[in-house]
Amino acid sequence: MAHRCWLSTLAFDYPAQKIVFQDYVDAVSDAEQRQRRFEEQIQLLLAY
Repeated sequence: MAHRCWLSTLAFDYPAQKIVFQDYVDAVSDAEQRQRRFEEQIQLLLAY
């Protein structure tokens, strides 16, 4: 969480840099959400 807070403080000289950076941050967030969903499904399957 501290790392994400630090990332939010970064500033860029050009708008395009901010757009690309945010795209990368969003990609990591999406991947983390997918991983959580996969782990939940695995836990459900293991319960059988």
